[in-house]
Amino acid sequence: MKMRKCVFVAAMSFICMSPDARSATQALRLGHEEHDLAPTVVAMGAPTVNGKTFEWRYQMRNDSAQDIWICASMGMHCCEAHLAEDNETFLIQRRLDVHPEILMGTQPSAIYVRLRGGETRTEVMSFKLPIQPQYIYRMSRQRKESLEYAARVALEIGYYVGDMPAMVFDVLHKGETDPKVYPRGVSPEEYGPSRWLGGTQGFLKFNEGRGAKSEWISVGHSWGSLKGERILRLTADGLHIPYLEQDRHVWRPDLGKCTSIEMKFKTPSLEFFFPYAHEQSLLSPTERQYLQALDTLVTEDSAILKAFTDEVQGGLRDAFVWEHGVAELTGYCDDERLMSVMVYNGSELVTSEGQVFHYLYPELYTLRRVTPQIESLTLRVQCAANLQDLWHRFRLYQRVSAPDSGTAQREDQKDYPRPRKWCDTTSRAYQPLGKGLLRPYKCPSVPKGKCHYAMNPNCTYNSPADTVLLFETKAGWNLHGGPELFTFDNHDPKGGLVLLNDGTVKFIRTEEELKQLRWK
Repeated sequence: MKMRKCVFVAAMSFICMSPDARSATQALRLGHEEHDLAPTVVAMGAPTVNGKTFEWRYQMRNDSAQDIWICASMGMHCCEAHLAEDNETFLIQRRLDVHPEILMGTQPSAIYVRLRGGETRTEVMSFKLPIQPQYIYRMSRQRKESLEYAARVALEIGYYVGDMPAMVFDVLHKGETDPKVYPRGVSPEEYGPSRWLGGTQGFLKFNEGRGAKSEWISVGHSWGSLKGERILRLTADGLHIPYLEQDRHVWRPDLGKCTSIEMKFKTPSLEFFFPYAHEQSLLSPTERQYLQALDTLVTEDSAILKAFTDEVQGGLRDAFVWEHGVAELTGYCDDERLMSVMVYNGSELVTSEGQVFHYLYPELYTLRRVTPQIESLTLRVQCAANLQDLWHRFRLYQRVSAPDSGTAQREDQKDYPRPRKWCDTTSRAYQPLGKGLLRPYKCPSVPKGKCHYAMNPNCTYNSPADTVLLFETKAGWNLHGGPELFTFDNHDPKGGLVLLNDGTVKFIRTEEELKQLRWK
C-alpha cells in the first residue's frame, strides 16, 4: 500500500494528502487576514529506514505575507527526540517555547533562520540507527539493553512571524526599563528577561562574531518571556524504526591519516561557501562566475589537513541538514580512499552511516583556506559581518550607555556616539562584551592595527537609509571624516566596504562608485 503523507499546518489545521494534492497547501490560511497564507511543511517522499540510517526529506514554504523565523537547531542539544509515552511515536521537537518538566542543568538555546515570503527551505532529517534519545525539557527514561521499535514519527518545528530580532530586543528593553516587572529590591540583572539573555548586551554577545546576521539569530530559552511561537508539524505512520534508550559514544570521522582531501561540489560552490544573497552581493560578477564554475578542490597541504581534522572533531551532534550548497568530501592516504562524507553549506557534515554534525560559526573555516581566492573572499565577508556588529552597537548605543529610568525612550532621544570619540565611547559602553569587545573594529584582512573603520560625521540616527555611516580606512582610532579617508588597500582584489545607515554593507571597487554614495 502506498503511504500517504500527513501535513500539519501551523498547529491549526491537519490535512492528509497524496503527493498530487500538495499544491492545495497554498490555499491554507494562517492568520486573521485573508492575504496571510500559512507556512507549510510537506514531505518529499516517504521516510526511509535501512540498516544504518533513518532519513526523511521535507520542504518548508513561507506562503505568508511576512518573514518567518524557523527554529533550525537547538544549539548544543540539536533537538528533543525520544520515544513518546505511547511507546510507538518517535517524537522530535525543534522548538524553544516549551516549559521544561525538569530542572535543566544548562540553558537551552536555539538558532532561528529567516525565511522570506515566497521562499522555501528543503531539509533532510537523518539519524544513525538505532536511534538514541536526546532530552532537553523532559526527564530521561530508564535505560534499556533491548531494542524498541517506533511505528510512527512526529516532527514539530517552531517558528515566529515578523521581525524576530526586534521582538527579542523589545522584550529585553521592557525588562531593563520597566521596574514593574521585578519584585521589590531585585534588579534586572538578577531577574526576568535580562537574566535569560544577560540583557541587551548579553544578546549581542551571544550573536556577535557570526556572519549572516540578517538571516539567523541565536536565542536562549526565555521561560515564556518571548511569546508567539507557532508550530509546524509533520507525521508519518507505518514505520519500523529501531530505538535504543541509551546514549552511546558519538563517533566522529577521523581524517588524521589522510594525505589529501578532495571536494566535489554537487551544487555550485558559490552556494556552498556563500549561501546567502547579501554575501553574494559583496562579490563581483567575475568572482561569482569563478565559484559557479568551480567543481573540484584538492589539497595536500599538511597544515590545512591537520587544522581540518581538528575542526571535524569539534562538531556537535545534530540530526538536520539544510539541503543547500552540497559537496562530497573524500579523504585519501596516498592513492587509497579512506572515507567519504557529505558537507552542506560548509557547516554541516553527514557520515556514511547517517550521523549529522553541526559546526558553529566560523563553521568549517579550514575548507575556505584550500585556495587563496576563496579565503580572500571569505575575509571580505567577515569584514562585512564586523561592520554589521558595529551597526547594531550604534543603533543600541543610547540604550546601553544611558538607559531610560522607567519611561519609554522617545524617538528624538536616539542618537549615535560623537564622531570625534566614537571608538572610545562605544568600547566603553559595551565593556561587558569582554574578550570580543574590540574584534569588530578590525578588518580581518589586515594583520596590524586597532581599528580599520572611520565614521562619517554627517550621518545621524535619523539620516536617510543610504547615507554612509562607517567605511574602511587605514589603521587608526576614532577616525572620522569623508571619502578622502576611504582606502581600497585592505583587501585583495582591491576595494573597501561601506556600512550604510540602514545596516546594508557594500563593497566599493572604484573611485566612481565611491563618489556615487550619499555622504551628507
